[in-house]
Amino acid sequence: MAVTRAKDSEIKAAFQKFDKDNSGSLEIGELYDVLREIGLEITKEHFDGYSQIMMDDFDTDKSGALDYDEFTRFYEQVLVNESGKGQYKEMLELKEEGNTFFRSGDYLKAAATYTKAIKAAADHGIEK
Repeated sequence: MAVTRAKDSEIKAAFQKFDKDNSGSLEIGELYDVLREIGLEITKEHFDGYSQIMMDDFDTDKSGALDYDEFTRFYEQVLVNESGKGQYKEMLELKEEGNTFFRSGDYLKAAATYTKAIKAAADHGIEK
């Protein structure tokens, strides 16, 4: 998807807002504000799970940080409007619930919850 000049300026402004250390990428610690931007009222103790899910979804080069291109994909799929934010929030919550079931050994509930998360992502056009 081609990004217009105006949209690119909007994305750059958002990226710079979250890139607190001006490193040119968003490290795990900088994702807290990004997750709050999509409406997750998370505590620091739940942050690790949510941020790891987000990295799994958008850190395509597995560098441990979101570069500008990866953030652009996130922005276009999630941050572009309130609907996208709500849909990604729903998917994150389902994935984290699945992770909780998995960690507790309830693999059947984990699988069912992951299936709901995958369906929610597909229904909302969120690509991995």
